[in-house]
Amino acid sequence: MSILKKIVFTLSLTLFSAASHTYAEGTDQPALHATSVFRGEDSAAVALVQLNSTNTGNWSVIESWVAQAKAKGAEFVVFPESSYLGWLNPEAFSDATVVPGPVTEALAEIAIEHEVYIAFGFAEQGPQVSEDVFLPYDAGTLIGPDGSILIHSRKHQVLKNAFNPADCPEGTTGPSGGCSYYQATVDMIPVVDTPLGKTAVLVCADAYTYDTAALDHVKTLGVETIIVVWGVAAGQQDQCGAEGFNAMGYASQTAEYTGAMVIGANAVGERPYGRFLPSVYCGYSGIVAADGTILGSAPVDGGVFVYDVPIP
Repeated sequence: MSILKKIVFTLSLTLFSAASHTYAEGTDQPALHATSVFRGEDSAAVALVQLNSTNTGNWSVIESWVAQAKAKGAEFVVFPESSYLGWLNPEAFSDATVVPGPVTEALAEIAIEHEVYIAFGFAEQGPQVSEDVFLPYDAGTLIGPDGSILIHSRKHQVLKNAFNPADCPEGTTGPSGGCSYYQATVDMIPVVDTPLGKTAVLVCADAYTYDTAALDHVKTLGVETIIVVWGVAAGQQDQCGAEGFNAMGYASQTAEYTGAMVIGANAVGERPYGRFLPSVYCGYSGIVAADGTILGSAPVDGGVFVYDVPIP
């Protein structure tokens, strides 16, 4: 990149960062005009929904957040990990959705109604164990404004034995006595063209740099924008924001490692399922440019936060 281009790009990021904070304060008008309308020449308006864990799978609440995001000019709306059922909910072994299926159909209706792209994390039905029991994938999707499934990805870096052992159905336990989400291979994580450039959807830990298998895979495919459905939590609220309990910290590491813009939404509220309780989701959703510059960062509160982001 020439020196002139570097200067122009740096100035652009500075302006976008300022615009992001204006949006996060709740203004109804964008600080910078997003010209994309699904095919951005300059920028696109992206909303991050910090969904409260009590509202996972509540389609009325989910649609209300999309409607609010649209009213603020959003073209993309991003939800957290496991926004259907909730992370480590043992009902995932029986009630996880198929794809396409009820969850993607509900999202499609909302996307069409409000003319937006929706990124969303959910439990997906995996291999069958018995008549009524399936191993669930921890999955993510990107639905287009026409209701089409543009991206369907499955988590590779699953936390082993994270479910409460007492909740593990017969046939799902491993040698250590616990159970987990079903681990996907990295080739189950696609990269596709969207108005944000070559785009991938990663589920939480797949965007961590302690194991770079998923990141190496999408980097090889030329990814320009990584959308992350986060589920970053802490043992108690006052830990949120510190190193290891801040989605923005992970996003910055991911951006610097891959050279891609990282857009991620994290949940808020208590995590009611699984081991290692008590646990609370930490918020701190945000957007990081490919060079590591923070374009926008949300607080620990629930709600929708809209940012203008540059098109790669």
